[in-house]
Amino acid sequence: MRRTVVVKTFALLLLASSSLSAQSWEMPTFHSPRPGEDIGIYVIRPEGVDDLGFAAIWRMEGNLNLGVRGGYAQDYWSLGAEFYRPIPLGTDGLLVSGVAGLGASFNGATMLRVPLGVSVGLAFGSPGGVQLLPYAHPRVALDVLAYNLPDGREQTDTDVRFEIDLGADARLGDAFVVRVGATLGDANTFGAGLAYRFSRRLIVR
Repeated sequence: MRRTVVVKTFALLLLASSSLSAQSWEMPTFHSPRPGEDIGIYVIRPEGVDDLGFAAIWRMEGNLNLGVRGGYAQDYWSLGAEFYRPIPLGTDGLLVSGVAGLGASFNGATMLRVPLGVSVGLAFGSPGGVQLLPYAHPRVALDVLAYNLPDGREQTDTDVRFEIDLGADARLGDAFVVRVGATLGDANTFGAGLAYRFSRRLIVR
């Protein structure tokens, strides 16, 4: 009997860790160094999973560069917020921003994630036409996983992970942005979507 409980607990630990690591709230980030001010809908597919997931991201820029994201994939709901700040380099084309976030995924178990990294990309094209911005977004993330053991006790595990996103923004005129991205790490995740750019900048006072 005791051996059975140990085996079940170990299996649950493996299942919770692998499943939640694939459902981090910000994968893929779709976060170029200058994401702009828009609202978008994205289709997401974790590697090795047949079902598609979805995410909605709203971003604003100005004196406060903020994004809010909600999503659903593999029976997991997720919610998170992101902040970014451009890093001036004094060069043409090359763009860099620092990016931080806070969010969680939920489905019985809960995984809180705090990512911190940079987004680096090169801008091509001219305003009003097609503009392309390929980028890389490496980051480290603190993961806190909380779930219940078979005997009812709550277990909390903490881990630090490194991941990198590779993606591109294609701006089609002033109104729309096509985004593609992939998170490469412990759990590869791919996605694409379309965002509508606001015609005027919002100012938070």
